Amino acid sequence: MTKKFRLIFVLMGIIAAVVMAGCASNAAGPALEGGGPAVNDAAQTGPQAAGDSPVVAVQGSVDPPGCDGFSITAPDKYSVCGFAVLNANMVKDNVKISVRQAEADEVPAGAGKVLVQVIMIEWFMDGKMVSGPNDQYADIDLCYSAIPDKELVIKYYDEAQKAWVGLETTAANDQVCAKITMTGFYVLAEKE
Repeated sequence: MTKKFRLIFVLMGIIAAVVMAGCASNAAGPALEGGGPAVNDAAQTGPQAAGDSPVVAVQGSVDPPGCDGFSITAPDKYSVCGFAVLNANMVKDNVKISVRQAEADEVPAGAGKVLVQVIMIEWFMDGKMVSGPNDQYADIDLCYSAIPDKELVIKYYDEAQKAWVGLETTAANDQVCAKITMTGFYVLAEKE
């Protein structure tokens, strides 16, 4: 083999190694423009209502707060695993609001095109769960990032109606928000 061909094979080997190393280091998928978290091409699905569109789980390089659930007992902004924010203003003492990601098998069907994980929010007053309306205990806004060119709605599963109900959802400052007052499931979905 001539020196020229050996050089070509060596260069091809180096290029192949660089490409393979790049793929391995970016196993979660290509980075989003602007340096955001990467999305896995073979996207994982998260909790969703049966028969609804799959929820794409974004995989990043950080462990955002609130993924394992948390309780609200004081006024503040609380991150729900990096995909939602609860703005809480406590009206009464002895109020606790528990927030967690819902398990797939507990989420009622019919939410429509779900865009993020379903969350369960439970209200407690003096240690006892209260179903609601609970606005006399705390003023809570649930907010998500707005998605360009999509009409969005925050939905609540109404146990009495056995149906997902669109809440009055406002859009401002690149967010969509709704007041929440009931114990139950909440989700961001595309408006139907």
